[in-house]
Amino acid sequence: MIIAGIDPGVRGAFALRVNGKLMDIIDMPVIEEMVGRTKRKRVVAALVAAELRKLKERHQAEEIYLVCEKVGPTPRDGVAGAFAFGYGAGIIAGVAAGLALPFTLVTPQAWQKAVGASSDKDGNRARACQLYPSMAANFARKQDDGRADAVLIAHYYASMVE
Repeated sequence: MIIAGIDPGVRGAFALRVNGKLMDIIDMPVIEEMVGRTKRKRVVAALVAAELRKLKERHQAEEIYLVCEKVGPTPRDGVAGAFAFGYGAGIIAGVAAGLALPFTLVTPQAWQKAVGASSDKDGNRARACQLYPSMAANFARKQDDGRADAVLIAHYYASMVE
């Protein structure tokens, strides 16, 4: 069984578990574009689809189960940030539908409670290091919080189905 845990943000990632082992962590494919006078990163559907196809080929998988964090705005999000986060999640859902891949949404509260994590990004990076010490270098920087979240989401879903 192949499970892809997904943090859909522009600093998000895909974490791939193959037959119970963490195999790949891929940063969310984004491009920078001008929005008004500001450069913003955006998740790109064609690049997401290409990554998923490559993963399927590389691991000779008939099916990849996509498990994506169910996102929503929080009071501390700015309008542009909330839009970008929702946009990324919508891209993932659309690509999953287009490629006919099984797709599940999971709330942050559900996966964080199940894996012993929190809403604290540094704590989640530390928890990912505890669970996967051989992959700890992938969570070394503050901006690697999306990688850690993706790994923890994949871990959560695997504990439910494997």
